[in-house]
Amino acid sequence: MSKWVQMRQAQLAKQTANDTREMLRLQEEQASAARIAAEAQPTESTITPERVASLEARVAMLEARLQGIYDQLPSDQR
Repeated sequence: MSKWVQMRQAQLAKQTANDTREMLRLQEEQASAARIAAEAQPTESTITPERVASLEARVAMLEARLQGIYDQLPSDQR
């Protein structure tokens, strides 16, 4: 195996490890947000259309980041 192939495999392994760590971090962040939301005692004054839109946007952004990381994983690691 050529040195270039070995170096490329090492780069890909490192990137995969980094992506996996980031995906786990985002999953932990998502789980934490879900726990906080479940524990919250919302009142009429805290549930505003702006707050809902803000939270929906945050969820969409996190889902997109997770999907991007997932899409970069080799098929045998999905």
